[in-house]
Amino acid sequence: MTFELRPRSAHELPPAPPELPDLRGKTFLGFVVNPRDQEPVSASTDGRHVAVRSLLSDPPLAAIGRGYYDMTSYGESDAAERATGYPRVHTPDGVTPRGAGYGTCLYTALALAAYLQENHGLRLQTKTRGEGICSESENRSPSADAWWDRAVDKGLASRTETEPEEVCEEYVRLDNVSPGDLQNLVTDEGKTITYVNEVNVDMCGLEGDAIVVDQLEYNDAFQADLVAFEMTAEIPPNIRPGTELRWVVEQVLAGETEFHDVNHDALLALDVRGLPEDAIKLLSLAYAHLDLEDDIDDLWYRWQYDLDPGSTSPQLQLIANQTGGAGLAAVAQARRRVAWDYLKDLP
Repeated sequence: MTFELRPRSAHELPPAPPELPDLRGKTFLGFVVNPRDQEPVSASTDGRHVAVRSLLSDPPLAAIGRGYYDMTSYGESDAAERATGYPRVHTPDGVTPRGAGYGTCLYTALALAAYLQENHGLRLQTKTRGEGICSESENRSPSADAWWDRAVDKGLASRTETEPEEVCEEYVRLDNVSPGDLQNLVTDEGKTITYVNEVNVDMCGLEGDAIVVDQLEYNDAFQADLVAFEMTAEIPPNIRPGTELRWVVEQVLAGETEFHDVNHDALLALDVRGLPEDAIKLLSLAYAHLDLEDDIDDLWYRWQYDLDPGSTSPQLQLIANQTGGAGLAAVAQARRRVAWDYLKDLP
């Protein structure tokens, strides 16, 4: 009986282990944005898997999607990473609910984590380091294909088709070479090769097939206003469940954790209705990081009275008008500047 060693296909890879139900013991990376409804979404990692979590769930921070970086070198993952310089990502579990824009949040979070590894000391399990992520079409799920196709059409991601790679080997031993095979190489007149001891050669040739490689650069996601703010806050595993964002707020106030970068327009344009109070406190600190102290009161008023420029309630609009607008005009202006309307039809 003989056994053949072969790489696993994507369909044979074991599923990622279940995500723990909260942020304890994980690294909080910031808020990414769902462009469909202006919703901020938490991004976090356990070092291998990156998860996006809803701030609107009850209780908050329920995982709604996750992915991870390739460590198996199966298929054409290595070729994709060499072509782009970015780690190859997998999202076999997809997002829940589907078709609601959270796929964009997940891919943005994966690119964010890769960027933070390169620039801010985040520890990830990746074979390749770079400020972005890549994917290739072999064995990719239909939902992943749909997202990358649309992201490329929108100009958020880019696509290239690689050529077969030239691979060279040195000192390759050739067996079964006969004297007659080499006789025409003899230049000394009257001499004949009678026996071949060993022949070593260098050999080059094309290997592999052309593959389609997609990439999402983190800077493009940030410039598309898909990130509200970045940080690397390592949350202890032994705090009380449900206090993770409060712990982050306290760390920022104590100067133990800081914002790396904050997107001004994305921050102002968020829909803050229904968010947990700790999320509003964290957004307030992001406002203060940008010296937007005058807008913090408006942020809290919008949250307290459930106000948003997209609201159609005359009563809520009346409250806003009575309070000088509650910053709704600034929110509406920011939404006209961000790219969310253009990207909201991403799967």
